[in-house]
Amino acid sequence: MKKLYTILAAAAVLSLAGCTKEMIQDTDVLEPEFEGEEFVICATHEDYEESPSASATPETRTTIVNTKEVWWNATDKLMVYPTTGTSGSQFRANFAGSATAKTCYFTGTLDTKNYSEFYAFYPYSAAKSYSSSAKRLTGTLPAEQKALPNNIYKDLMVSYGSFTKNDRSLKMKPAYGGLKFTLSRDDIKSIEFTTNGSTALAGDFNIYFDKNAISAAGSDKTITLTAYSGTAFQTGVNYFIVIVPQTLSKGFTATLTTTDGKKLEVSTSKKISVKAGVFGTLAKPLNEYASAVKEYVDLGLPSGTMWATFNVGAEAPEEYGDYFAWGETEPKTDYSWSTYIWCNGAYSKLTKYCNQSQYWDSTDPMDYKIALDSNDDVARANWGSSWRMPTDAEWTELRNNCTWTWTTQKEVNGYLVTGSNGYSIFLPEAGDWDVIYFKRSGQYWSSSLGSHTQALCMLFTDSYYFDSSCPRYCGLSVRPVYGALVPVTSIEPLKDCDLEPGKTEKYTATVYPDNATDKRVSWGSSDESIAKVSQDGTVTAVSKGKATITAYSADGSKTASCTVTVAVKPQAVNLGLPSGTKWATFNVGASAPEDYGDYFAWGETEPKADYSWETYKWCNGSNTTLTRYCPASKTDFWGGSGSPDGKFLFKYYDYEDDAARVNWGGSWCMPTEAEWKELQDNCTWTWTTQNGVNGRLVTGSNSNSIFLPAAGYRRGTSLYDVGSDGYYWSSYLYTGNPSYSYRIGFYSNRVYGYYSERGDGFPVRPVLPPDK
Repeated sequence: MKKLYTILAAAAVLSLAGCTKEMIQDTDVLEPEFEGEEFVICATHEDYEESPSASATPETRTTIVNTKEVWWNATDKLMVYPTTGTSGSQFRANFAGSATAKTCYFTGTLDTKNYSEFYAFYPYSAAKSYSSSAKRLTGTLPAEQKALPNNIYKDLMVSYGSFTKNDRSLKMKPAYGGLKFTLSRDDIKSIEFTTNGSTALAGDFNIYFDKNAISAAGSDKTITLTAYSGTAFQTGVNYFIVIVPQTLSKGFTATLTTTDGKKLEVSTSKKISVKAGVFGTLAKPLNEYASAVKEYVDLGLPSGTMWATFNVGAEAPEEYGDYFAWGETEPKTDYSWSTYIWCNGAYSKLTKYCNQSQYWDSTDPMDYKIALDSNDDVARANWGSSWRMPTDAEWTELRNNCTWTWTTQKEVNGYLVTGSNGYSIFLPEAGDWDVIYFKRSGQYWSSSLGSHTQALCMLFTDSYYFDSSCPRYCGLSVRPVYGALVPVTSIEPLKDCDLEPGKTEKYTATVYPDNATDKRVSWGSSDESIAKVSQDGTVTAVSKGKATITAYSADGSKTASCTVTVAVKPQAVNLGLPSGTKWATFNVGASAPEDYGDYFAWGETEPKADYSWETYKWCNGSNTTLTRYCPASKTDFWGGSGSPDGKFLFKYYDYEDDAARVNWGGSWCMPTEAEWKELQDNCTWTWTTQNGVNGRLVTGSNSNSIFLPAAGYRRGTSLYDVGSDGYYWSSYLYTGNPSYSYRIGFYSNRVYGYYSERGDGFPVRPVLPPDK
């Protein structure tokens, strides 16, 4: 059975000087599905206070009338919840022949059979959820607010209260507070009000009915207030910023945007307590608080970069301002290398911002930086941490996305730079200082290094404007941009590569994130005698060896590296042998036929300093304790676990112990005993000297030849017989005594095959099979 119940709501009396009547439109909302009895409540608002200083006074939602009271509107709605239930219902204002009223009846549907106590929340549209167990209602306060002269816009006067089914009188308490302010300039169209602390000003908040407490639960630290008329705020009238009650322990910052696109930041660090039911009145017009930053303009650029309206050292767009050497933060009278802070008196003696070693003159490691540190940024140093010098990319964006018109403004020549949104800045033809001579033109620094001695800049005259560079010591103008850099977080790893001397490889560094402000990189080599790298990422191999190539982020904080191995690729020579086996032109570890290359113990793949049984890889310290490559019958030579492995060729372990295969890859391998004997029997071996190195010239039946240098051998830590004897390993194990392996040997009047201890260090001359 349905009955009509009415509760009476009276509007809150407001101590608000100079309030005017303002009708507020409401928005339609969806009604919850609910069946029960119709119920009418009578609602009023509590009085609210006004604080005379910046610590706050509130109002409640609907209409502020000139009697300093908040009145209900005919379109107002409440959300009502049973105190022990979870489903809410909508109550609508019930007016009789009037559009507004101090006291208002609200009509809605309630389940009075199961519930007798209820909580009410205003406005209906701001209620999100209710927890009966916690007696907590979650509502939301908009971060985008309209500003009405001497009034508060709809749905901002958040309030709450309680009633019972027997006592339908409802007195609403304010759940919001804020600041009341005026403006003394008539060109402000929007205001962004941001806390200097960490708490949220708007968004979700919680009301705890049983504790009569309110707390922020959202993440909106900024409230944007726009003029209700859509044009500009009026001067000399009161406006209100509505926020969730809290303490602004570090004050606030307000960003004021003018009708011509300029932005001005004002700030106070004064602690401000915003209480429910209280609006703090700012002691002076908002725009007259201390300026946190200079004015800046949004030119509608793709990156969103904001540009200052005048130069560092100036106070108006037409003023030239001061002149600065690149990376210096104070003007001076003498602009030259001898006075430049980041060198030792000359361009070839740089102490910071350098990626070319021949110009570095510091005991510290070269920094590879190509962008200014924040401490050396003149805009930041003079205007504060919100400002910085533009990057070269940002000057390019300004040049490519704006209209540049040569003009005269207040008798000063320069360019009016107009963005796609119609807003503009003026760049005066401020000239520059070179040594002590002043020159006419417009030159503006970027924060980007060009070469070791030059930094990138914007250059213009009345007939052209383009990207340029200038010696770092010169005195140029600086036009700042507003906002923090987006830093580089990482550089994608670079891939290693192998190069022959004289060959090149082009590297490209991928920088993250994609929207990093400065995505340029600087390149460096750990050893330029092995591999050089140019600043476009091109690596040039110089000589045999390994070098680390590194890409540095512009500020030097992030890197990515790779190893470049420089080696001459061996050629495979067909000597007309019956088997078709091809022989390499030089030894493993060499880069020319006459180079001795590296020395290897048999079955090891890296050179070392000591060639002895104590250091041999495949034994336990002696020739009778072998751990790999031992015939099954030679148990007296075995020192490994279990029985001898019975292996005598590298192929049985997939060539992982073959010095040729491991170092050269592909199908290269150490020659077998049979292949050495084939070479000995089918070629002419001539003792000779080639490029000052003794050895054997081995010539095949087809007249092709290879040169085997007399490289001697290593035992222990000594090198023997260099220049007189040559010894070269085969891949064959001597099965009669597995501590020996076959090798070829020669000197001036003899070539012979024999066996040597596996722990000795011999050169390796690789071969390729016929089909390779």
